[in-house]
Amino acid sequence: MNRIFILVAVLVLAGCSVESSIRNEIRLGSFTFMPSESDKYQYLVNIRAIKDIGYNTKDPAVRMQIIQQLLGDACIHPQIYDEKFIKRTNQPGAYLIQVSCQK
Repeated sequence: MNRIFILVAVLVLAGCSVESSIRNEIRLGSFTFMPSESDKYQYLVNIRAIKDIGYNTKDPAVRMQIIQQLLGDACIHPQIYDEKFIKRTNQPGAYLIQVSCQK
């Protein structure tokens, strides 16, 4: 029973640290968004390709978690319309993601 409790506690704490790491990267400007000029999607999201403790932006589920935290109440049900990876010289690449907000 104690092992199960410890395992659950570790998993909960790991999840909290991922969310706080993502919030920190948002504050640092590693993940940004701006309103779209297209009527096909509502936001253009820029996610730098980085790894941190507990998450890796190469994972599509992590990118969606970042989008949800970044857009918050502005886009309740985000859906990826299109996504491109941009390679950059001497710095991490970035994912440019077109996000539509489903009702």
